[in-house]
Amino acid sequence: ADPEYEVNASLVKPAFADADLVRLDGLQPLLVWLDLGRTAVTDEGLEVLREYTAITRLSLDHTNVGDAVVDVLLALPKLEMVNLFGTKLGDEGLQRLAAHPGLQRLYCAETAVSENGVDSARAAHPTLDIIGAPRAPAESEDAEQ
Repeated sequence: ADPEYEVNASLVKPAFADADLVRLDGLQPLLVWLDLGRTAVTDEGLEVLREYTAITRLSLDHTNVGDAVVDVLLALPKLEMVNLFGTKLGDEGLQRLAAHPGLQRLYCAETAVSENGVDSARAAHPTLDIIGAPRAPAESEDAEQ
């Protein structure tokens, strides 16, 4: 069997950016786990990930990606878990991403996703584990962040 690779770029300083994705070149059929959390990658830069067809786990938490990255994620046939915590993902992106046939777990708390959006996606895809934080209690909405 071919070796499987994991890459964690979340702690790289200065932050790993789109231009750094070329460093992964050659791992397209082998990379199964990629952590780009807290990096400077963008929706556009991540287009190259379409070629990384072995990816099963992808973390994009605390990045500036949004609904545009969903097209790339839907192109990853083996994707099982994606972490979009603290990104710009919205309800539209969530609905589209939830339809990924192999996806098992999706983290979307602290995004632009609404409570209704999460409920709707859960209803449409009951086998998908969607982790989205419930909305804060009303009395704390005016509190300083």
